[in-house]
Amino acid sequence: MMDRDEEKLDLSGLDPVTDPRRLEAVSTLIARRAIAARARKTSLWATLVAYARWAAALSAASAAAVLFLVMSTPTAPDLQPDDPADVVVPSWAEGDAEPTADDILQVLGDAP
Repeated sequence: MMDRDEEKLDLSGLDPVTDPRRLEAVSTLIARRAIAARARKTSLWATLVAYARWAAALSAASAAAVLFLVMSTPTAPDLQPDDPADVVVPSWAEGDAEPTADDILQVLGDAP
């Protein structure tokens, strides 16, 4: 049977405190990186200006796309019928009023 002490892993090599020079090097590196990151931080105004540039570019591209679509889309055909009978005869069919013979002949073009 194995002793429990033999099963444990030795992790002392990962501890930076055992070597004071290594601890100093790691802490110096962390401090330098923190100072450099803080120096790279931009002000609120610079951040807003940077986002405003992107927003303006996106707005201009969207406006250009909409203008292109409006200019390239064909216009709708005229919805007014050429023949008045196309309007009058269906309205007679939908309504309850009965047209006279003269009305029918006048709309269809064979007026007496």
